[in-house]
Amino acid sequence: MSFIVVSFSECPQKYIDQWQKLLIDSHLSSAKQWIECIQGALNPALNLKVGFCLKDEQITAVLPFYIHQQKMNKISMRTVELATNLLSYHTDAMGKDWDSLFDYLTNHEWGKWDLFIAGQIPISSRLKQSLLNYSKQKHLTLLTLPSDLSPYIKITQSFSDFLATKKSSFRNNVGRFERRMEKLGVCRQHLFKDPEEMDELLQIILDIERKSWKVEANMAILENSPEAAYYQCLLPWLAKTNQILANVEYIDDKAVAYTLCSDWNKTLAVLKTSFDNDYQRDSVGKVVNSRMIRYAFEQGYQEFDFLGDTMQYKKSWQTDERAHEVIYLYGKTLKGRIMGILKQRIAWWKARQAEKSDKT
Repeated sequence: MSFIVVSFSECPQKYIDQWQKLLIDSHLSSAKQWIECIQGALNPALNLKVGFCLKDEQITAVLPFYIHQQKMNKISMRTVELATNLLSYHTDAMGKDWDSLFDYLTNHEWGKWDLFIAGQIPISSRLKQSLLNYSKQKHLTLLTLPSDLSPYIKITQSFSDFLATKKSSFRNNVGRFERRMEKLGVCRQHLFKDPEEMDELLQIILDIERKSWKVEANMAILENSPEAAYYQCLLPWLAKTNQILANVEYIDDKAVAYTLCSDWNKTLAVLKTSFDNDYQRDSVGKVVNSRMIRYAFEQGYQEFDFLGDTMQYKKSWQTDERAHEVIYLYGKTLKGRIMGILKQRIAWWKARQAEKSDKT
């Protein structure tokens, strides 16, 4: 077993190919190319690195990270973060030797680190268990904060059988919303997945976002924004590797709603969805989502993942949900130990106050 650490720009192609094969328990957003897209859009100057564990020239573990200084209670902390913290979904340990790689990095590569942060970690993940074990072995403080409660549909039956498990009012609405939209004009849908369609798809997304409710909520993807640059980088890569599927609904050849998904590991996962606010009362947003969900059932996918935190429209469809946490592991340095003890006591005090509030 051997270990190497390289910058993202120096990562050999053969390692990149093997890296993606280790994403069995993680979402595709933990891939190198995905991380580079979000880094390039949000923080191009960030020095991303990646550690590899190798056996006989085969990658058996991957851990992408970056190191920076951050203030915590006015104290400067040498902080190591997973590179997936920039933006990711369902992050988990990558590779069977992740524990060994983490131990190597903490002892030989990260110097006198005060804090390690791992975000969007499913509470039942192998990565969380690995960090818990490490904290106990090294007598370090580990704290967690709740994060997204992410809904999804586990697909185990036909779409009609699935709908039969829902209330009659819900079932009726699925058909009623489609009929309502069809009265507005000539309706059609198009599934985007080919590389040559990505420029057109991105423009459609920007046009719909510009006219959506998300503008007032400061959630829209706007032209020349960092998020637009992120998708401009991401969509071509996903299409080139056959890992994208987007549904666009048209009325009289006008695009009125879209749902953008990653297509990976027999799962359709919603990256973004929106609709033209001129058609809000016509439920086109509900139609574009229900048709994408039906497609997942009909095409043999195992899961439809809404990603992100819970929302009302997701809850109406979901069969399960994944709870996530942000994990803070405080290092063995003096600052790390003191801050860990301080944060632990603050967390204990808050828990006690919450208990007292519940009793009153």
